Amino acid sequence: MDEPPGDDGLIVAAAANLAAWHDSSIHALGSGTSRGSWWWTAATPRPWIYFTAIALRSPETAAERRAFDLELATHLDDPAGAFQAVCESFDRFELEDEGLHLRSRGRWFTRPPGPLPADATAPDELEIVRVTTEDDLHDYERATCAAFRAPPPVAPFEIHARGILADPRMHVLLGRVDGEIAGGAMAYVTDDLLGIYGVGVVPEHRGRGHATAFTTAALALAPDRTAVLQPSAEAERLYQRIGFAEFGRFTHWG
Repeated sequence: MDEPPGDDGLIVAAAANLAAWHDSSIHALGSGTSRGSWWWTAATPRPWIYFTAIALRSPETAAERRAFDLELATHLDDPAGAFQAVCESFDRFELEDEGLHLRSRGRWFTRPPGPLPADATAPDELEIVRVTTEDDLHDYERATCAAFRAPPPVAPFEIHARGILADPRMHVLLGRVDGEIAGGAMAYVTDDLLGIYGVGVVPEHRGRGHATAFTTAALALAPDRTAVLQPSAEAERLYQRIGFAEFGRFTHWG
């Protein structure tokens, strides 16, 4: 495998933003999280979109690696942890010895602050609104499930709880075409970064530039911040067209 471009400082910041987005989302669901020296962790089980552990720093010495492994093992020993989704943010360590299996490898992408592409405006048919009401949040939740071909929640707000609307750093964007939900995106703004999450388009609205429109709408929320995201392999070219580039890799274990 080719060596990925690496920027440990930016990966550390991106992992912290990812953990902060999880904190807001999971606390709103009424569950707790923990942040250790090496790992952010959440009680399990959790809705399918969330990691249960995120590596915050990469160990450099044997002693640090032992502490890194011990902190993760302590989390995995939780008897409630039947479901695990672990993000090893640096793609450096194999975690089979912890009883985990590699699910996928992914890439971190980043975009520096700067003007948006002139051709990245939303199509006239697409209305994008900032979610501020429970009704719109429920529509966004349903749009997310449709976009990622996941079962819809049994009851509203099982995935995205009402409490996230009170977090000023959390931004939820919902798109509609002629009143019909078309998809959306989320963003989490910290002092140093804009993290973009959950960009999705429901199947019947794909191929019309809506994913690009959701991404650029998220970028416009904090145009003075460096942006980071974890794209699916299928979406990488989309993000490259609007100025994103790879800066590291991560692995997903379960």
